[in-house]
Amino acid sequence: MADIQPQVPSGLENPQQFIAPKAETVGPYCVKTRGLPFEATKNNIADFLAGCKLLRGQEGIHLLVGVDGRSKGEAIVELASAEDVEKAQAYHMKSMGHRYIEVTPLSQQEKEWELSRQPAQPSSGDYVVRLRGLPWSASAKDIVQLLHDGKVASGESGVHFTLAPDGRASGEAFVELCSEEDVSKAIGHNNEHMGKRYVEIFRASQGQMQWDCRLVNRDAGGFGFGGGGVGSGGVVRLRGLPFRCAEDDVRKFFQGLDIPVGAITLQKDQDGRETGEAYVNFPSAQDSE
Repeated sequence: MADIQPQVPSGLENPQQFIAPKAETVGPYCVKTRGLPFEATKNNIADFLAGCKLLRGQEGIHLLVGVDGRSKGEAIVELASAEDVEKAQAYHMKSMGHRYIEVTPLSQQEKEWELSRQPAQPSSGDYVVRLRGLPWSASAKDIVQLLHDGKVASGESGVHFTLAPDGRASGEAFVELCSEEDVSKAIGHNNEHMGKRYVEIFRASQGQMQWDCRLVNRDAGGFGFGGGGVGSGGVVRLRGLPFRCAEDDVRKFFQGLDIPVGAITLQKDQDGRETGEAYVNFPSAQDSE
């Protein structure tokens, strides 16, 4: 995909002539980068800001994604001092590849607001990918064949299709895999053909899968995915939970309602830390309301 060239105001021959705004607050020290290539990594950003001391190394670099889990071309970087913020601003409108990167200071409040809007990220052992652009007639077998060099958990049963509001195929599906290596292999098939269509493949989380596919109550009494439609049960998403929130706390919050064992999913980030989000699967849609 070709890079989109930035718009440069007339009268400025060199985009580096832009002057980044100055930070108005004193500590903590953060900057936001915009215009990054979508494939940019934390290592790329650290290299771009060479000479700036990162507060927590690459752990202090937060790559921002949209609700679909794909890169927004933005990142928040935590720095060690006000001097490092000044150094980082010197890179404002310098290029990374063919892209000009904006670098602007960010207050703690702005940082927390940005990060609070991020969807839950996959945690350790969360091996899920999302496929988009599938032919309407695609089957679980077709998807397993597309991801032939990776191991799909439970074979074709590890493929979960989502449905459009009218109950028809949406052209999207989630796939549960067995390892981090299998996730990497699956993403390696991004933009490959299935029939005449290009299929996008990107990482997702169990929580995203549960939210989009909806857990349904099986007649046998167990819980599983039912092809992506909303079954007899209902899923509720909770946000803004205390980071130390436990399953018992969620049960107390919904005191009086029946929540089966295993029906509460507390989301964690890639470092295994709580995100403040959870999904609760109720046996009936009436309970979820």
